Amino acid sequence: MTEALYIRLAGPLQSWAGPAITGNFVRTEPRPTRSGLVGLLAGACGYGRGEYPEWLTQLHFQIREDNRGTLVDDFHTINP
Repeated sequence: MTEALYIRLAGPLQSWAGPAITGNFVRTEPRPTRSGLVGLLAGACGYGRGEYPEWLTQLHFQIREDNRGTLVDDFHTINP
């Protein structure tokens, strides 16, 4: 039996950060990143930053893109 969880991520603005280009500019990816989805699920389960259980890091993801948005550069003013 295949087990799956469907999550619909819809909104007028979403930012899935890619690698930093230069300085404070981070390229926005066209779809969710693996680390972004793992962090989203970990937070929903109540885990803190970096406290991911083993099962969460072993998940497989498939992404369906219904509407391609417009990519913009995301300007960051603080560092984590």
